[in-house]
Amino acid sequence: MIEIPGFTVELPVRAYAIIDTLLAKNIVPGFPLGRYYPGLENHLLVACTEKTSRQDIGILAEYIGGAL
Repeated sequence: MIEIPGFTVELPVRAYAIIDTLLAKNIVPGFPLGRYYPGLENHLLVACTEKTSRQDIGILAEYIGGAL
């Protein structure tokens, strides 16, 4: 199994827009990097653990794609 500790996604919109949309569906997609790093307002930090499957990451990707 491949372990993916986390990754950053650059979005075409502000990360908070995606977070707000998905939180309304009880999905926490990640952390908005622009909160602490000016200039990264469109970046979302997604954290994974050893229990996160490729399928889980794929589902999150589908939800983020749908929110865009």
